[in-house]
Amino acid sequence: ITFIAFISLDYFLNYRKEKARQAAPAAKVPLFTSAEAPVLEPVWVGGYEFATDPSYHPGHTWAKATGPDTVLVGMDDFARRLVGKIDKIDLPTPGSWLMQGAEGVKVETPRGKTALVSPVEGEVLRVNPLVEHDPDLASSDPFRRGWLYEIRCSNIANNFKNLLRGSLAKCTLEDAKN
Repeated sequence: ITFIAFISLDYFLNYRKEKARQAAPAAKVPLFTSAEAPVLEPVWVGGYEFATDPSYHPGHTWAKATGPDTVLVGMDDFARRLVGKIDKIDLPTPGSWLMQGAEGVKVETPRGKTALVSPVEGEVLRVNPLVEHDPDLASSDPFRRGWLYEIRCSNIANNFKNLLRGSLAKCTLEDAKN
């Protein structure tokens, strides 16, 4: 009886917290206007487009800090070519927590399903509405309008230590060609 009482109490308390969270107005996170949207200008490295500004995860996603605790995430050119035309994309739900290196996005192509990893850990703030509407945009324009989601990362410095930048990222991309 004691066990059932504690389980019931726990359920009731968590149910109230969830209802209160759902009832609270969601914080409005403004979308990028076309004037302020981050534009990453890629260069060609080993036959692949490579934007020098973001950091790269070996799982072929990129991360670019957009604020003191916010990071924009997208797929790199290697992943874009590997995936090809995207028919369907499952972006993470805003408010969900992603772990660095764990599955962040699922894409469905005529060739099958593929998962892309999250380059950083944190809470998803928003997903790109353009990609939700046109999933292939993530593949056709990965460094500009095709970013995937923005994430709140409480420890950006620690997360970025595990990512590749500059010449090391270029070497990894060149090695991927072979």
